[in-house]
Amino acid sequence: LFRSAELQRPGPVVNAAASLANGLHQPDDLTALYALMREVADGFSPALIQESAGGDPTRPWRVLLLDLAIVATRSHRPSLMAEAFDRLCDQLPEDAPDFFREGMGQMDVLGYPQPVREVMERYYTLWCAGQRLH
Repeated sequence: LFRSAELQRPGPVVNAAASLANGLHQPDDLTALYALMREVADGFSPALIQESAGGDPTRPWRVLLLDLAIVATRSHRPSLMAEAFDRLCDQLPEDAPDFFREGMGQMDVLGYPQPVREVMERYYTLWCAGQRLH
């Protein structure tokens, strides 16, 4: 889609993808949306990624990576989950523990299939098991 283009104002695109994700429920539809969102992530300007580091929880880069991981989970595709989770862990390590803690909570509430649970549990164990408050 974007093929060597860089997004200079990604906010509206990120918000539109999130809105679309909220209305989708079928794994195949979510898989297709994941592919589009990954293209958007790949189109982010490196300068914008650097700029969006910091404390603002609504920064487009952060929202996109978290939504990408959520859409991957809802698609029930373990390979997409691993890809999205690796990106999240690499680029938003400060958000990873909370994401996986909440994700594990959703596994039972929403009745995710065993392969999806296994991926979430693997990352949860990596990022959350054994952590203590000091």
